[in-house]
Amino acid sequence: MHLRSSTFGVAGFKNEIKRLIDSNQYQEYRFLVACSGGSDSMVLAELCLASELNFSIAHINYKLRGIESDGDENFVKDWGKRNRIDTFINQVNTKAEAKKQGKSIQIFAREFRYEWFYELLKSLKFDFIITAHHANDNAETLLINLSKGSVLQGLTGIPEINNAVIRPLLNYSKNEITDYAKKNGIAYREDSSNQNTNYYRNKIRHEVIPKLEELNPNLLHTLRVSNNQRKDIQGLISELSNNLLLPSTQLANGLVSYRVKDLQQFSRFPYIFMELFKSTELNYKQALSIGELLTNKSKGHIETINGTEIVISQQEIIFSNQKNEHLPNEYVLNLNKDKLLNTEWGSFFISPLSNRSKKFSKYELLIDKAILQNELIKVRNFRIGDKIKLPNIKGSKKVGDVFTDEKINDKTRTSIPLLELNGEIIWIAGLRSARNLVNMEENGDVIEIKWIPNL
Repeated sequence: MHLRSSTFGVAGFKNEIKRLIDSNQYQEYRFLVACSGGSDSMVLAELCLASELNFSIAHINYKLRGIESDGDENFVKDWGKRNRIDTFINQVNTKAEAKKQGKSIQIFAREFRYEWFYELLKSLKFDFIITAHHANDNAETLLINLSKGSVLQGLTGIPEINNAVIRPLLNYSKNEITDYAKKNGIAYREDSSNQNTNYYRNKIRHEVIPKLEELNPNLLHTLRVSNNQRKDIQGLISELSNNLLLPSTQLANGLVSYRVKDLQQFSRFPYIFMELFKSTELNYKQALSIGELLTNKSKGHIETINGTEIVISQQEIIFSNQKNEHLPNEYVLNLNKDKLLNTEWGSFFISPLSNRSKKFSKYELLIDKAILQNELIKVRNFRIGDKIKLPNIKGSKKVGDVFTDEKINDKTRTSIPLLELNGEIIWIAGLRSARNLVNMEENGDVIEIKWIPNL
């Protein structure tokens, strides 16, 4: 368990950098240092300078405090010029942009900040981004997440390493950083908004943590130890999910299949599913739902926050690890290759028919494999003029007339997909299927297509 490398200072800072980048040759890397002009970031910049890192600094003027914000910008510019360090400046009207995007000021500022840092990293070929987050920041984040009912991931605090971002001060307290600044005559700017307890974080910082420290003077150390223990638990969950629970099949189009029986034993542990299906951004409630579906041996799907569907059959659970950025109104289904097709109307699960005697629902279509002849099936929306050859009816009937017979209004018709084979409609999903698709009295192979509508 890592708490700190040594007493706060240049030597300890160098050790932290070496540990975080996993290399003793830190002079060979290029670093971009986030610099607000406050005590934490100016101590960070001075430590980078004293450690002879190859670095540049980046500052954002959020235009939130008028002249004070402009003063921060000029202060950082002057420091960079005085120390011959390349300095990158960006400005943004945070209030206006946050309002335009419907976001809080804090969320917009954070997203804007890291977006720009990564743009600089990529375009100017930096290796790492360094931020000045420290132990107090981490304690505040843990308490904020705890008070908001965060799940396990949120209770592991601020990560030391997150992609290209490293945080070498994370194991040191605010007091240690401020004391270092005073002893070494490091100038910095004071942000007046940090005293405003209308902000959630500031209320935690100025009102909650001091009270907790009265009860436990070693609060930061205690939270740090607890944080590392939770990280160990999260690591075990990740190890189990990624190395022991392996997919049974990697399918086309980013689909992954797991055996239901492999997952049922973990049905009471939602964090396993959150890690296993993390690309789908499952929340805790949705992960619980998966466990319940597995326990009840249900067939259905869960729609996650990014539109990805998870489909459970009797034997398999299939999900897509790719986001659906755009949903067209026509899809192609290859019955020789696809096991699952996600559409805007729901999911189509395809499998060989194994039980001819079972009772079939209106959401299932049976097709003799022999009549397919490697033809692709289109799944699409209703179009004026569509016709279908129904059983016991000569010729064709307009799909629109079928809708009318079933008392389905124009609005509802858009939620019912049609399956088209070789230019002909073979299924109005959930309503009627075309004639001569299957002969159950013969022993040929039969394909079953099950439609699971969006909930």
